Amino acid sequence: MHASLACDLISYFEQSESPHYALSTPLRHEVVELIKKRDAQGDRINLYVVVEEMHGLPPLVLDRGCASLDEVGCKDGQPFPLLNGGHPNAKFIVAFESADGPWPEIPNNEQTVNMDLAAIRASQDAHNEIRKHVDQDCLVTDDGRYVCPMSAGTMSARADSVRPLSADDFRETADGLRTALSRMDADLTTEHVELLFNALYWDDYKDDDFRRLHYMSLWESLSESRKKLGHTPPSPKTKLAKDPTVVGGTLSLEALTGYRHDIAHWWVDKIDGNCLANMYRTINELLRRKYFN
Repeated sequence: MHASLACDLISYFEQSESPHYALSTPLRHEVVELIKKRDAQGDRINLYVVVEEMHGLPPLVLDRGCASLDEVGCKDGQPFPLLNGGHPNAKFIVAFESADGPWPEIPNNEQTVNMDLAAIRASQDAHNEIRKHVDQDCLVTDDGRYVCPMSAGTMSARADSVRPLSADDFRETADGLRTALSRMDADLTTEHVELLFNALYWDDYKDDDFRRLHYMSLWESLSESRKKLGHTPPSPKTKLAKDPTVVGGTLSLEALTGYRHDIAHWWVDKIDGNCLANMYRTINELLRRKYFN
Protein backbone atom coordinates (compact mmCIF):
# COMPACT_ATOMS: atom_id res chain seq x y z
CA MET A 1 0.00 0.00 0.00
CA HIS A 2 1.35 3.41 -1.01
CA ALA A 3 -0.05 6.88 -0.31
CA SER A 4 1.37 9.85 -2.22
CA LEU A 5 0.82 13.57 -2.69
CA ALA A 6 0.62 14.54 -6.35
CA CYS A 7 -0.14 17.68 -8.36
CA ASP A 8 0.12 16.17 -11.87
CA LEU A 9 -1.93 12.97 -11.82
CA ILE A 10 -0.99 11.73 -15.30
CA SER A 11 2.74 12.17 -14.71
CA TYR A 12 2.36 10.51 -11.34
CA PHE A 13 0.58 7.43 -12.69
CA GLU A 14 2.98 7.12 -15.63
CA GLN A 15 5.85 6.82 -13.12
CA SER A 16 4.00 4.62 -10.63
CA GLU A 17 5.28 1.14 -9.90
CA SER A 18 1.70 -0.13 -10.01
CA PRO A 19 0.62 -1.55 -13.40
CA HIS A 20 -3.00 -0.44 -12.85
CA TYR A 21 -2.88 2.81 -14.84
CA ALA A 22 -1.09 1.22 -17.80
CA LEU A 23 -3.53 -1.70 -17.93
CA SER A 24 -6.84 -0.03 -17.12
CA THR A 25 -8.67 1.94 -19.81
CA PRO A 26 -11.35 3.11 -17.31
CA LEU A 27 -8.75 4.45 -14.87
CA ARG A 28 -6.96 6.44 -17.58
CA HIS A 29 -10.31 7.75 -18.84
CA GLU A 30 -11.50 8.87 -15.39
CA VAL A 31 -8.22 10.62 -14.62
CA VAL A 32 -8.36 12.55 -17.91
CA GLU A 33 -12.02 13.49 -17.34
CA LEU A 34 -11.24 14.67 -13.80
CA ILE A 35 -8.42 16.88 -15.06
CA LYS A 36 -10.64 18.32 -17.82
CA LYS A 37 -13.35 19.11 -15.27
CA ARG A 38 -10.97 20.87 -12.90
CA ASP A 39 -9.38 22.83 -15.77
CA ALA A 40 -12.81 23.93 -16.99
CA GLN A 41 -13.58 25.22 -13.50
CA GLY A 42 -10.50 27.41 -13.67
CA ASP A 43 -8.98 25.78 -10.60
CA ARG A 44 -5.38 26.40 -9.70
CA ILE A 45 -2.88 23.58 -9.34
CA ASN A 46 -4.60 20.97 -7.19
CA LEU A 47 -3.05 18.74 -4.59
CA TYR A 48 -4.27 15.15 -4.65
CA VAL A 49 -3.85 12.24 -2.30
CA VAL A 50 -3.37 9.05 -4.30
CA VAL A 51 -3.72 5.76 -2.46
CA GLU A 52 -2.55 2.68 -4.35
CA GLU A 53 -2.70 -0.93 -3.23
CA MET A 54 -1.01 -3.82 -4.99
CA HIS A 55 -1.45 -7.36 -3.68
CA GLY A 56 0.16 -10.55 -4.87
CA LEU A 57 -2.65 -13.13 -4.79
CA PRO A 58 -2.35 -16.92 -5.01
CA PRO A 59 -3.16 -18.17 -8.54
CA LEU A 60 -6.90 -18.71 -8.96
CA VAL A 61 -8.99 -19.94 -11.88
CA LEU A 62 -12.22 -17.93 -12.16
CA ASP A 63 -14.31 -20.46 -14.07
CA ARG A 64 -17.89 -19.44 -13.16
CA GLY A 65 -18.28 -15.86 -14.36
CA CYS A 66 -15.56 -14.68 -16.74
CA ALA A 67 -15.91 -13.38 -20.28
CA SER A 68 -13.87 -11.61 -22.94
CA LEU A 69 -15.82 -8.65 -24.33
CA ASP A 70 -15.35 -5.84 -26.81
CA GLU A 71 -14.63 -2.49 -25.14
CA VAL A 72 -17.09 -0.89 -27.58
CA GLY A 73 -20.30 -2.70 -28.56
CA CYS A 74 -23.14 -1.91 -30.93
CA LYS A 75 -26.79 -1.19 -30.14
CA ASP A 76 -29.41 -0.25 -32.75
CA GLY A 77 -26.61 0.27 -35.24
CA GLN A 78 -24.80 2.74 -32.98
CA PRO A 79 -21.55 2.14 -31.10
CA PHE A 80 -21.65 2.37 -27.32
CA PRO A 81 -18.90 1.67 -24.78
CA LEU A 82 -19.15 -1.46 -22.65
CA LEU A 83 -16.09 -0.22 -20.78
CA ASN A 84 -15.81 3.38 -19.61
CA GLY A 85 -13.44 5.07 -22.08
CA GLY A 86 -13.37 1.96 -24.26
CA HIS A 87 -11.77 1.88 -27.71
CA PRO A 88 -13.10 0.19 -30.90
CA ASN A 89 -11.54 -3.18 -31.81
CA ALA A 90 -10.17 -3.58 -28.27
CA LYS A 91 -11.16 -6.29 -25.80
CA PHE A 92 -11.21 -6.65 -22.04
CA ILE A 93 -11.97 -9.39 -19.50
CA VAL A 94 -14.81 -9.08 -17.01
CA ALA A 95 -15.04 -11.30 -13.91
CA PHE A 96 -18.22 -11.62 -11.84
CA GLU A 97 -18.09 -12.66 -8.21
CA SER A 98 -20.55 -15.56 -7.78
CA ALA A 99 -21.91 -17.40 -4.77
CA ASP A 100 -20.87 -20.82 -6.13
CA GLY A 101 -17.55 -19.96 -7.73
CA PRO A 102 -14.02 -19.16 -6.54
CA TRP A 103 -13.01 -15.59 -5.78
CA PRO A 104 -9.72 -14.18 -4.46
CA GLU A 105 -9.41 -12.99 -0.87
CA ILE A 106 -8.45 -9.34 -1.41
CA PRO A 107 -7.06 -7.60 1.72
CA ASN A 108 -8.95 -4.57 3.03
CA ASN A 109 -6.74 -1.70 4.18
CA GLU A 110 -9.52 0.82 4.74
CA GLN A 111 -8.30 1.45 8.30
CA THR A 112 -4.91 2.59 7.01
CA VAL A 113 -6.57 4.80 4.39
CA ASN A 114 -8.62 6.45 7.15
CA MET A 115 -5.43 7.05 9.12
CA ASP A 116 -3.80 8.68 6.07
CA LEU A 117 -6.79 10.97 5.60
CA ALA A 118 -6.82 11.87 9.30
CA ALA A 119 -3.17 12.95 8.98
CA ILE A 120 -3.96 15.03 5.87
CA ARG A 121 -6.91 16.64 7.64
CA ALA A 122 -4.87 17.51 10.72
CA SER A 123 -1.94 18.80 8.66
CA GLN A 124 -4.12 21.23 6.69
CA ASP A 125 -6.64 21.82 9.50
CA ALA A 126 -9.40 20.75 7.11
CA HIS A 127 -12.96 20.68 8.42
CA ASN A 128 -14.96 19.90 5.27
CA GLU A 129 -15.60 16.55 3.67
CA ILE A 130 -12.81 14.85 1.74
CA ARG A 131 -14.34 13.99 -1.61
CA LYS A 132 -13.40 10.83 -3.43
CA HIS A 133 -12.94 11.45 -7.17
CA VAL A 134 -11.64 8.14 -8.54
CA ASP A 135 -12.18 4.73 -6.99
CA GLN A 136 -11.15 1.70 -9.05
CA ASP A 137 -9.62 -1.69 -8.69
CA CYS A 138 -8.67 -4.45 -11.10
CA LEU A 139 -7.33 -7.97 -11.25
CA VAL A 140 -4.44 -9.01 -13.49
CA THR A 141 -4.15 -12.32 -15.31
CA ASP A 142 -1.00 -14.39 -15.10
CA ASP A 143 -0.08 -13.13 -18.59
CA GLY A 144 -0.53 -9.48 -17.59
CA ARG A 145 -4.01 -8.63 -18.93
CA TYR A 146 -6.53 -6.28 -17.31
CA VAL A 147 -9.56 -7.88 -15.63
CA CYS A 148 -12.55 -5.77 -14.59
CA PRO A 149 -13.93 -7.30 -11.35
CA MET A 150 -17.64 -6.91 -10.69
CA SER A 151 -17.36 -6.93 -6.91
CA ALA A 152 -16.82 -4.59 -3.96
CA GLY A 153 -13.90 -2.25 -4.61
CA THR A 154 -11.12 -0.73 -2.55
CA MET A 155 -10.87 2.90 -1.49
CA SER A 156 -8.86 5.75 -2.97
CA ALA A 157 -9.31 9.38 -2.18
CA ARG A 158 -8.32 12.98 -2.85
CA ALA A 159 -8.15 15.89 -0.44
CA ASP A 160 -8.14 19.59 -1.27
CA SER A 161 -5.46 21.63 0.41
CA VAL A 162 -7.04 24.29 2.61
CA ARG A 163 -4.20 26.74 2.09
CA PRO A 164 -2.02 27.31 -1.02
CA LEU A 165 1.37 25.60 -0.86
CA SER A 166 4.59 26.80 -2.44
CA ALA A 167 7.09 24.22 -3.68
CA ASP A 168 9.06 24.50 -0.42
CA ASP A 169 5.85 24.27 1.65
CA PHE A 170 4.82 21.21 -0.37
CA ARG A 171 8.09 19.40 0.44
CA GLU A 172 7.87 20.41 4.10
CA THR A 173 4.24 19.19 4.30
CA ALA A 174 5.14 15.85 2.69
CA ASP A 175 8.06 15.33 5.09
CA GLY A 176 5.87 16.19 8.08
CA LEU A 177 3.17 13.79 6.94
CA ARG A 178 5.67 10.99 6.43
CA THR A 179 6.92 11.34 10.00
CA ALA A 180 3.45 11.78 11.49
CA LEU A 181 2.02 8.76 9.68
CA SER A 182 4.80 6.56 11.05
CA ARG A 183 3.86 7.66 14.58
CA MET A 184 0.13 7.28 13.91
CA ASP A 185 0.63 3.79 12.49
CA ALA A 186 2.32 2.76 15.75
CA ASP A 187 -0.86 3.79 17.62
CA LEU A 188 -3.28 2.32 15.11
CA THR A 189 -4.24 -0.59 17.37
CA THR A 190 -4.43 1.59 20.50
CA GLU A 191 -7.88 1.57 22.10
CA HIS A 192 -10.06 4.53 21.02
CA VAL A 193 -7.43 6.01 18.66
CA GLU A 194 -8.44 3.59 15.90
CA LEU A 195 -12.08 4.62 16.37
CA LEU A 196 -11.09 8.29 16.13
CA PHE A 197 -9.35 7.78 12.78
CA ASN A 198 -12.45 6.00 11.47
CA ALA A 199 -14.81 8.68 12.80
CA LEU A 200 -12.90 11.42 10.98
CA TYR A 201 -13.51 10.01 7.51
CA TRP A 202 -16.50 11.13 5.43
CA ASP A 203 -16.70 12.02 1.76
CA ASP A 204 -20.15 13.59 1.45
CA TYR A 205 -22.15 16.15 3.41
CA LYS A 206 -25.31 14.04 2.99
CA ASP A 207 -28.32 15.21 5.02
CA ASP A 208 -28.78 16.89 8.39
CA ASP A 209 -29.47 13.59 10.19
CA PHE A 210 -26.14 12.21 9.01
CA ARG A 211 -24.31 15.37 10.14
CA ARG A 212 -25.88 15.11 13.61
CA LEU A 213 -24.76 11.50 13.99
CA HIS A 214 -21.35 12.41 12.61
CA TYR A 215 -20.91 15.19 15.18
CA MET A 216 -21.88 12.85 18.03
CA SER A 217 -19.50 10.18 16.73
CA LEU A 218 -16.65 12.70 16.63
CA TRP A 219 -17.49 13.92 20.13
CA GLU A 220 -17.52 10.36 21.50
CA SER A 221 -14.12 9.62 19.95
CA LEU A 222 -12.75 12.94 21.24
CA SER A 223 -14.04 12.19 24.74
CA GLU A 224 -12.43 8.74 24.81
CA SER A 225 -9.09 9.60 23.20
CA ARG A 226 -8.28 13.17 24.33
CA LYS A 227 -5.97 12.05 27.16
CA LYS A 228 -4.17 9.58 24.90
CA LEU A 229 -3.64 12.46 22.47
CA GLY A 230 -2.01 14.48 25.23
CA HIS A 231 -4.73 16.87 26.42
CA THR A 232 -4.38 17.73 30.12
CA PRO A 233 -7.60 19.08 31.70
CA PRO A 234 -7.48 21.87 34.31
CA SER A 235 -7.71 19.22 37.01
CA PRO A 236 -7.66 15.40 36.89
CA LYS A 237 -11.39 15.23 37.70
CA THR A 238 -12.49 17.79 35.09
CA LYS A 239 -14.92 16.19 32.67
CA LEU A 240 -15.27 17.29 29.06
CA ALA A 241 -18.58 19.02 29.85
CA LYS A 242 -16.81 21.33 32.35
CA ASP A 243 -13.50 21.82 30.52
CA PRO A 244 -13.14 25.48 29.42
CA THR A 245 -10.03 24.78 27.32
CA VAL A 246 -10.07 26.01 23.72
CA VAL A 247 -7.86 23.47 21.95
CA GLY A 248 -8.42 24.47 18.32
CA GLY A 249 -10.85 26.77 16.57
CA THR A 250 -12.91 29.14 18.70
CA LEU A 251 -15.10 26.86 20.86
CA SER A 252 -14.06 25.28 24.16
CA LEU A 253 -14.41 21.59 24.95
CA GLU A 254 -17.24 22.60 27.28
CA ALA A 255 -19.07 24.39 24.46
CA LEU A 256 -18.55 21.50 22.03
CA THR A 257 -19.97 19.09 24.62
CA GLY A 258 -22.97 21.35 25.30
CA TYR A 259 -23.74 21.46 21.60
CA ARG A 260 -23.46 17.68 21.44
CA HIS A 261 -26.26 17.45 24.03
CA ASP A 262 -28.35 19.99 22.08
CA ILE A 263 -28.07 17.81 18.99
CA ALA A 264 -28.78 14.56 20.81
CA HIS A 265 -31.97 15.93 22.37
CA TRP A 266 -33.07 17.73 19.19
CA TRP A 267 -32.99 21.12 20.89
CA VAL A 268 -31.78 22.64 17.61
CA ASP A 269 -33.68 22.41 14.34
CA LYS A 270 -30.56 22.12 12.15
CA ILE A 271 -26.93 21.42 12.93
CA ASP A 272 -24.64 24.46 12.96
CA GLY A 273 -21.84 23.92 10.43
CA ASN A 274 -19.59 26.24 12.44
CA CYS A 275 -19.80 23.91 15.45
CA LEU A 276 -18.94 20.91 13.27
CA ALA A 277 -15.96 22.83 11.88
CA ASN A 278 -14.80 23.67 15.42
CA MET A 279 -15.06 20.02 16.39
CA TYR A 280 -12.77 19.11 13.49
CA ARG A 281 -10.32 21.88 14.32
CA THR A 282 -10.15 20.71 17.92
CA ILE A 283 -9.34 17.15 16.89
CA ASN A 284 -6.93 18.38 14.19
CA GLU A 285 -4.98 20.35 16.79
CA LEU A 286 -4.75 17.38 19.16
CA LEU A 287 -3.48 15.18 16.31
CA ARG A 288 -0.88 17.78 15.36
CA ARG A 289 0.34 18.08 18.96
CA LYS A 290 0.57 14.32 19.35
CA TYR A 291 2.03 13.25 16.01
CA PHE A 292 3.44 16.26 14.15
CA ASN A 293 5.55 17.98 16.83
